[in-house]
Amino acid sequence: MSERECLQVVTRATQVLRDEYMLKQKLARNAINKRVKLLVDLKEHQIDELQQLEEQKEMLTDNAEMLANKYEDCKERQEELVGRLEDVVRRIKDRDPVLSKAEHEMSKELKLMKDKLWQVDNRIKQLKIKQEYQEDKLSSSGKRRSGSSTSVQKEKLKQILLEDGEKIHELIKKLNNMNSLAGL
Repeated sequence: MSERECLQVVTRATQVLRDEYMLKQKLARNAINKRVKLLVDLKEHQIDELQQLEEQKEMLTDNAEMLANKYEDCKERQEELVGRLEDVVRRIKDRDPVLSKAEHEMSKELKLMKDKLWQVDNRIKQLKIKQEYQEDKLSSSGKRRSGSSTSVQKEKLKQILLEDGEKIHELIKKLNNMNSLAGL
């Protein structure tokens, strides 16, 4: 084989190498680089979402504490009013040993309100326990949590707190109505 033929064989082999292997390597490198960029962008987006979720968690925790404080204030006020109302009922009972129909109904309403208050109190305690459990679970699981399940849990917590707040508000209205009927 002559030098010229050897050169042609080497040139042809080099060309085949470039066409078949180097081009494929370049395409693979480009695909890998695109995938890396996409994953980096996705990671940054998830970090941003995680920060937003942490801020929302802090805000919800603050709101829950504020609602719990308001609930405690309302509960104390209601207990005070119930005590006063029971005192009035006791005084009326002492003066007139036979209770009227309205007094019997008022007594039943007071018992119902006490039961409802007890139920609301238990719900708040359960919510506090659930919140502590979820906070512990969130802090232990770290970044493994998905944003969708956290937002669903937050929405459920908001809904439960709003329902309990409405029930408390209704109980306070009823208590105020009874106080006005009793002349307090």
